[in-house]
Amino acid sequence: EAVLAKTGALFAGNRLIDGSLSGSWYDPARAGEGFVLEVLPDAQVVASWYTYDAEGNQTWLYGQGAIDAQGAVTIDAYITNGARFGSAFNPADVNLVLWGTLTFRFNDCDHGTVTYFPTVTGFESGSLDIYRLTDIQGNRCRE
Repeated sequence: EAVLAKTGALFAGNRLIDGSLSGSWYDPARAGEGFVLEVLPDAQVVASWYTYDAEGNQTWLYGQGAIDAQGAVTIDAYITNGARFGSAFNPADVNLVLWGTLTFRFNDCDHGTVTYFPTVTGFESGSLDIYRLTDIQGNRCRE
């Protein structure tokens, strides 16, 4: 296990996974979609994927996972439905449905891969080459 004692970060491919990878990521071939990642100090990653289903309906996926011994981050991704925004929001109305998994690996500060395996109908498995869109101010990734 390639753990760095000072940061708790792990290696994935050629790139150290740490908080500097937090930010927005996207695949230029898939306009209107993207990911927001936040790498937490305890080697956990929170991710959101803003995408579309097979009919073109907006779909937001959310999840959290631990960086594994090989440096990949596998996240159980969930779809929520049933709730409303604003003053009508009631937490009891939220339905949390396991969508599948997302696995992230990073090649360098600005490039990575996400592989996805849905367990719900209306989606297919696949892999995307992702590129950095934004980072966190004051936390720029350095090679």
